[in-house]
Amino acid sequence: MVHIQYAIDVFTEEQALASAALATESGIRCLEAGHVLVKAVGLGIVTELRSRYPDAEIIADMKTMDMGRDEVAVAADAGADLVIVCAAASDGVLLAAHKEARSRGVDLLVSLMGVKDRVNRARAVLDLGLNRIIAHRGIDDDFLWTDPGPRQQLAEIAALPDIELALAGGINARSLREFPDVAAERLIVGRGITDSSDPKAEIQALLDAARHRHTSSAIGVSE
Repeated sequence: MVHIQYAIDVFTEEQALASAALATESGIRCLEAGHVLVKAVGLGIVTELRSRYPDAEIIADMKTMDMGRDEVAVAADAGADLVIVCAAASDGVLLAAHKEARSRGVDLLVSLMGVKDRVNRARAVLDLGLNRIIAHRGIDDDFLWTDPGPRQQLAEIAALPDIELALAGGINARSLREFPDVAAERLIVGRGITDSSDPKAEIQALLDAARHRHTSSAIGVSE
């Protein structure tokens, strides 16, 4: 099953909770407290999302680069099911985060944002025993996943054995059609929903577009 994950990166708890309410009413079951949101209002927002949506999957984007054990611990204590850490961190940080995540019954998503050699770093992360990896384009990055180089890297990452791939960066209902041949377990959408003139319609368009796709051969979204 492939998931749509809504990355909520706003600046107030009120905005975040309004976004989460609209998303869950529209069929989204994975709510991410984005790193800007966590920095702006604190990890209490993760606890509040956990309380309001007990059946949802709650993700804390910690952008962890150091203190892997402690950052996973505080996110788990707040109620997160998944914690986002950075592939650019050292192997020691990733292993410490992984050990703590296993002891807490949570999981990690490892973001390739900022990594130059994405394919080989993804291989190395898999060798550490971490298989949930985000091909992650940041909002400030100057490339698109449809550019030839990144597109080729994305295909190579998606083909790595045992990977559970998530795709993030510039994804919306329209751009989803640009990736007909890339398998992904998770599709992370942030501003594609938040900045839409009609967020509810955008969510529905994403869900509708994805229903016709098979996870074994293409990116899809399930409710």
